[in-house]
Amino acid sequence: MAQPDVDAPSADAPRSPPLVALARRASSDAAARSTLGTALREIRPTRANAEALATLLESTALDGVRLEGRSAREVVIERLLMLDIHALQVPPEQLRWLRGRQRQRRFRVVLAWGLSAAAASLWTLWLLAR
Repeated sequence: MAQPDVDAPSADAPRSPPLVALARRASSDAAARSTLGTALREIRPTRANAEALATLLESTALDGVRLEGRSAREVVIERLLMLDIHALQVPPEQLRWLRGRQRQRRFRVVLAWGLSAAAASLWTLWLLAR
């Protein structure tokens, strides 16, 4: 299987300013949020795209933006890591932030499961006591 040429310019390569502007609009505009989500899902592994994502991470445009129930910053970091060869462009503080978010999500899942199990046990005890 041939590897994509990661340094070749791509016709669909997003430019940093439009991505940043789109992310700024996404905090209050559902259509911009949808467009941003689509652009991030379909981004190709090129150096230009990795640089555009890195620029987006450095901006404050992602603050408060949620994509499909997740933080947009989290989505951008994961997407940048998925571009494989560009993973070294993710700053360490962004990786620490992502790990913290992932731990929070795992904790919430475990907590929800534990509370569900406890509720089921109490329900069973109540039924048996009747």
